[in-house]
Amino acid sequence: KELRAGTSTGNIYRLDSQSLQNLSPDGSVVPLSQPLLASHAKPIRCVGFSESSSEWFVTASDSGALRRWELSHYSVDYEIAPPTKTTDATNIARAECLAVRKGSILSGWSDGTIRAYDENDGGFLWEIASAHRGGVSCIDQTPLYLVSGGIDGSVRVWGDGPSRQLLGNFDEHSKRVTGLCVDLEKPNLIHSCADDKLIVTIDLNQARRTGCHSVKEGQLRSMAQCSTGELELITGD
Repeated sequence: KELRAGTSTGNIYRLDSQSLQNLSPDGSVVPLSQPLLASHAKPIRCVGFSESSSEWFVTASDSGALRRWELSHYSVDYEIAPPTKTTDATNIARAECLAVRKGSILSGWSDGTIRAYDENDGGFLWEIASAHRGGVSCIDQTPLYLVSGGIDGSVRVWGDGPSRQLLGNFDEHSKRVTGLCVDLEKPNLIHSCADDKLIVTIDLNQARRTGCHSVKEGQLRSMAQCSTGELELITGD
């Protein structure tokens, strides 16, 4: 009475053998956008959790696709297709970083573009083309600004209005920016780390670097800030 169909994009469907309609676990008919089981067919590049809810998260794959996952039943709410279609597998644009802020999914891409999607249905909202040479590696948002880090080593500040204009450029790193944090206590402070073994703090009010730390061994690959205590920065190399 039923068929199981597995696809090259990592989905498994439960189909009625007569009508070939897609079925949910309880046997009701659902659209093809809701497979029985789902997984990325290519390596996962990054993960982003919602600030307001821990019930879902977004992943980005080397295939160029983004997916929102629901943790209550471990299924995909929706998939966002790659922004540009190409038959050249070596030239697929992929998201290098994700941040879910203010009701939107912010993403930085290997083609140097920053793109935003609606968190509820995945609809395209806006983009900043040519944000960084070589690709966008980190992204975050303050109450007033959008902040991005690039493979070119620069940290850039963008307006949060409709124009998304460039408000500041800080070339504090000589290599790829790998971590970016908006300070939890003082959102005018931006912390960044990079492959050049530096941790830099930028004060947006003063438009300059106000702090710098360096390590002798191991490139810095990630950074997070404690939400309690003295709000320390934690880095991984």
